[in-house]
Amino acid sequence: MTHKEQQELLLLCKQAAISEDVNMVCAWIKQKTREAIDKKMRKPTHEDTERLYKLYPSKCPKRNSTTGKSKKNYNQLSCLIYELGVAQTEFTITNYIKDCKDNGVYMKNFGTFLNNFPDTPIETPKEKDKEVSFIVDGKICKGLRSKVPVNARII
Repeated sequence: MTHKEQQELLLLCKQAAISEDVNMVCAWIKQKTREAIDKKMRKPTHEDTERLYKLYPSKCPKRNSTTGKSKKNYNQLSCLIYELGVAQTEFTITNYIKDCKDNGVYMKNFGTFLNNFPDTPIETPKEKDKEVSFIVDGKICKGLRSKVPVNARII
């Protein structure tokens, strides 16, 4: 438990003693326990790190030059996976590669990409293909989220 968490717990205990509400302290402890378990569950395996490392190309498809992948980047990627989780990291990398190829943009050096990792919200394939309702030209329609027209408003 960090010093900050200890201070929060002490403050909550004082508040609970004043208001005699022990439920607040119990809820906080449960939340911290869940967060610790979630962190352990997010710990990347060697296979995950290796797979995502191989996902980023060694050469930029636009200018056919190296992207500078190294062992340092491998460790950096492992830390990033630990922080964000495998799904979000994989989604962000694949989206970046797809965007670069579609728009004909030079790919960043791998180290630069990891240092300035895009802050994209995760939209897993399940969410992308989820059926949603939307309004287009005053009509309410239903369809897959990935097929919603640009001029439509999701409701």
